[in-house]
Amino acid sequence: MNVHYITSKNFSNSPKGPQFHETFEILGQGIFTSDSEAWTNSKALLHPLFKQQSFCLFLEKIVWEKVEGGLLPLLDHVERKSIEVDLQEESEDAIFHRYVLPRSLWKLQGWLGIGKETKMRKGLQIFDLFLYEFIRNKQLQKEARKYSSAVEEAELDLLTAFIKEKEKNSKVDDKFVRDNTLTMLAAGKSTITVGLTWFFWLVARHPLVEAKILEEIEDKFPAKEENTNQMVYGIQQVKKFIYLHAAFCEALRLFPPVPFGQRQAIDVDTLPSGHRIEPDSMIIYSMYTMGRSKDI
Repeated sequence: MNVHYITSKNFSNSPKGPQFHETFEILGQGIFTSDSEAWTNSKALLHPLFKQQSFCLFLEKIVWEKVEGGLLPLLDHVERKSIEVDLQEESEDAIFHRYVLPRSLWKLQGWLGIGKETKMRKGLQIFDLFLYEFIRNKQLQKEARKYSSAVEEAELDLLTAFIKEKEKNSKVDDKFVRDNTLTMLAAGKSTITVGLTWFFWLVARHPLVEAKILEEIEDKFPAKEENTNQMVYGIQQVKKFIYLHAAFCEALRLFPPVPFGQRQAIDVDTLPSGHRIEPDSMIIYSMYTMGRSKDI
């Protein structure tokens, strides 16, 4: 009740706050870090994009290529060699250490040019050079008409969609494209990686659940032959996997990729529970705890 009030009903009085923005400053004003009008603009652009058929078709194509050309050969090699691998990518240490270290310490590291702060900033400079150059090349290609509109529609990747929106929306500039692209690559990729890692770990520990998932897949889309090539299912096909969806939601409940959130009050407020919130108060809520509470 309190969390819904803070994050939805009275959202305007509980932004993420300056401390949050400072911690995640490398992400700029992407949808993960922004508030108010900037957040609204990002949501208005991203939400419809993920529902466009051209984007979904391109996403399916990329997923198939990555699974067939990367993941499956890797897993086959691991199985043949009987070795252990860690499928979870290393998290963004430079951001995480800002949470565990005193603010004065990581600020000092940045000023002295040492530690993870320096490594993060150097990597960010390389990323910015690459991304801004890529944006310019995309724009030059469009101006020179080097590919047809049909190709554009068939290859509607995230960055291309941002650039197309930039041409008709004055609120979208190169920095907007940069911030939201980095947000999707960093925050978006990491949460998906963590979520899938916990999901596979839980399935591996519950053979009955694994058996039911495989049974549902076979029931919905039975293999026509033993060596079928059907390894990746489209978005519409995945929607038919009810039990798989439930199992993944259960994994997210037990191990949310973002285990806690934080807000900072602007004005004095009173929560539905009756607790008084003073201006500039830091509000921290735990999705991990909420997911395991029997009272919710």
